[in-house]
Amino acid sequence: MALVLTRSNGEGVDIGDHIHIKVRVVGGRARLEISAPDDMTIVRSELRKLTNECKSHREKKSADAIDTSRA
Repeated sequence: MALVLTRSNGEGVDIGDHIHIKVRVVGGRARLEISAPDDMTIVRSELRKLTNECKSHREKKSADAIDTSRA
């Protein structure tokens, strides 16, 4: 489920009591200013995807190495 909102320059969205997202349009590009507690991780989705792909690749290589050592 997703919530889709339209925001104008300078408007924002609050998530719970501790997360605030503000929209700024600079040079035709939207910028998101995210304020959240220091213990919360904020990662761009494409970096999370890349990290997960690398982790899967490392796990496969490790499993292949174990299979090879048993031969």
